[in-house]
Amino acid sequence: MIEFTLWLIARDREIAGKWLRLFSRERFNIKPLAGLADAGSIPPDACGLALVEICAGGLTAPEELGTILSGRKNISIIAFSKPGKTSNTEIASFLEHGADDFITSDIDERVLLSKAKAHIRRLLPSLNLARTAVMSADGEI
Repeated sequence: MIEFTLWLIARDREIAGKWLRLFSRERFNIKPLAGLADAGSIPPDACGLALVEICAGGLTAPEELGTILSGRKNISIIAFSKPGKTSNTEIASFLEHGADDFITSDIDERVLLSKAKAHIRRLLPSLNLARTAVMSADGEI
């Protein structure tokens, strides 16, 4: 069975606490990280979703997405910021550099949960296919 983890890199303690409670209630395997520098602790073969705040301590430039993505193929990234803090040009740049989605921190919890589940559904088929062993009829190959 594939284990999914949700990593939360958020400087805003109120948002972090709120989202930790939300995903814990839904029985997600959630791991808060203190900052982007801690993303190096994510194993290379990890599967899951990273919610990453655009701010000091989180992402400050789109190029920093490489810290999370480096050598990791099965992680979807949702970048977020406070409403009105990020321009459309900046949002587009984060998406072009590897973020899979962008939200603002005032997102309705039901929508956030649905988005997280949608990202996992998109990852799951390719992961299952990659883990499927192909055997010959006699089982020797």
